[in-house]
Amino acid sequence: RQQRLGRNLMKEAIREARSRFGNHHIVISAQYYLENFYSSLGFLIVGEVYDEDGIQHIKMRLPFKAASLRGRRLCV
Repeated sequence: RQQRLGRNLMKEAIREARSRFGNHHIVISAQYYLENFYSSLGFLIVGEVYDEDGIQHIKMRLPFKAASLRGRRLCV
């Protein structure tokens, strides 16, 4: 945690996705307890918490213009 490996890995994954697939939303199925981590990267909550293999998850989306939406809940 102190080395910020997860954050650096996610930033690189986002850059790579943008490079390969263009300027599209990025959608993930995040473990719910990591919601704050993904929100800090600009991901928005989409929908409600759901169970996947006994673990709470939440769908999250990183809009193309993530910087202007950081910290907001996305209603879909």
